[in-house]
Amino acid sequence: MRKSLITIRTPVGGFGIIVVGGEVSAFGWEVPALPEEEPERLSGNARRFCEELEEYFRSGRWNFSWFELPRPCRPLSEKALLVYDYLRRRVGPGSVITYRELGLSTGVHPRGIGSMMRSNPWPVVVPCHRVVGSDGSLVGYAGGLDRKRWLLRLEGWLPHCPEE
Repeated sequence: MRKSLITIRTPVGGFGIIVVGGEVSAFGWEVPALPEEEPERLSGNARRFCEELEEYFRSGRWNFSWFELPRPCRPLSEKALLVYDYLRRRVGPGSVITYRELGLSTGVHPRGIGSMMRSNPWPVVVPCHRVVGSDGSLVGYAGGLDRKRWLLRLEGWLPHCPEE
């Protein structure tokens, strides 16, 4: 089965999408080296996903509710799936939620939330970058705080997004 990589260039680095047999199988800031593919050669959901990501990185317009998440490389707990689903469906662009609020909303301890955010297999689509400290500070992001800050600014959370 053919396996290839699409890299979307952003001001904060490349965002890779691994496509296997015409379907998106994984994506993120750090992906393994594979043969590069041109997005124009894709079809179906893989092509639409790449187009939506390119649009997101250009404008901050977030439209991934249609996208079925690929199976993760490692099993996830039911609690993690609940938290990721909550984030994806309830915390939209331009807004944030604290670790504590997310924990209260899902029944997961805030430390557990932090661990889940660090190991999110679907960055951007499951918007862990929208989770902030209780005082609104930008704490933790597996992709780095500069990327988190850039994503939040892209989505319009500018007035609240500190420089450092």
